[in-house]
Parts: sequence; structure tokens; C-alpha cells
Amino acid sequence: MPALIALLWIVISLFAQVLIFNHLSLAGGVVLFYLYMAVKLPVELPRPLQIFIGFIVGFILDMFSSTPGLHAFACTTIMWMRLPLLHMYVVAEDIKNGAPTLQKLGFETFMRYLISITIVYSLLLYLTEAFTLFNIVSFLCRVSLSVILTFIVLMAVEIASTRR
Repeated sequence: MPALIALLWIVISLFAQVLIFNHLSLAGGVVLFYLYMAVKLPVELPRPLQIFIGFIVGFILDMFSSTPGLHAFACTTIMWMRLPLLHMYVVAEDIKNGAPTLQKLGFETFMRYLISITIVYSLLLYLTEAFTLFNIVSFLCRVSLSVILTFIVLMAVEIASTRR
């Protein structure tokens, strides 16, 4: 059942990203809604499967965004890093199964986990896209705005989903 729910979140986040959020931009910052799948994926799934899911999601986004390999690289890397990022804030025994949620982790811990995934992913994506730090101000502006917008939207979705 948790795998089915995770698959549903992956499909929803991909559709939302491709149909809505890819077309909305604020000064170069974009809501990276599909990161919600990385946050909500059950921790008990085998790590190679998690990384493969990240690659597939990134590959699908690359096809719809005309960004050859950028999202595939960033999604694969963030899926490889998600458990170490989670274990920075939570002891492994505290969350053995299920997805990390606001209820399981608490507000402050979930907020830290979400912001760390968002920052790392945005840095990976925009550094790979720019492949240079020639215009550092523009780069930092895009990363900052994407982190802020993504964090606000994903936190709102998480709060709304826990209130049901």
C-alpha cells in the first residue's frame, strides 16, 4: 500500500510540474513541485530502487522541459542523498517504514529536512544548467527564489495533507 501511494504522489507531482509549475516563473525562480516525490517516498524501499525512480522522474521531466539530462542528474543525485539528509535530523530507528511526514518528524525536523533537500536540489540543478559561475548574482537569485517558492508550496501541501 505505501508503494501505491508513493506511485500516486509521483504521478501527481509530475503532472503538476509539467502542466502547471513549468510555466510559472518569478524572476527566474520556479516551483520544483516534483521534489515532493523525493520527500514522500517510503524509506523502506530499496535504495537502488529509490535512485532508479529518481532517474526515471528526472528523465520524464527532461523530455517535457527540453533540458537534456539536467533533471535526470539532479533527481538521481537527490534520491541518492535523501536518506543521509534525513538521517542528519532523525535517527534511523525512529523512521523505519513509511514516508517522512510532518506528523512523524514534527514541524521543525520536517521543515529542516524539506529545506535541505530543496537547497541541495536547486544547487545541483542550476549549477549543472549554468555550468559556470560567470553571473553569480543571477545564479544565487534563481536558486534562492526556487528554494523559497518550492519550500512554501511543498510545506503548504504537506500541512494540507496532514489536516485531512
